[in-house]
Amino acid sequence: MFKEVGIDITSRKLYAYVLIGFKNDTFEKAEKRLMDTLKAGFIPFAMLYKNEEGYENKGWKVFQRKWARAIIVISSFPEFFPKKPKRGVRARKQYKPTMIQQFGKGGK
Repeated sequence: MFKEVGIDITSRKLYAYVLIGFKNDTFEKAEKRLMDTLKAGFIPFAMLYKNEEGYENKGWKVFQRKWARAIIVISSFPEFFPKKPKRGVRARKQYKPTMIQQFGKGGK
């Protein structure tokens, strides 16, 4: 559906929240969910679970950071994000001045 209108993972416009660190969750299970999200064509954004008192497990904080910043995800998985040419940059012909333009006409 998205690809039909020109939106895919390379356009970097599709994001999905993925909850991590909840009761009985493991790093392996969370990473599988995050990778599945990536393979489905979305840039995953890891959301760390907090209980009713607002407690976050500190062990998950480092793991979450890797998956909560798009630039880290994009640079960690270049196979999903082929480089695109920069906008507005065109190949320019190499300018080579002639001898007259370079040194002048000479003369008196």
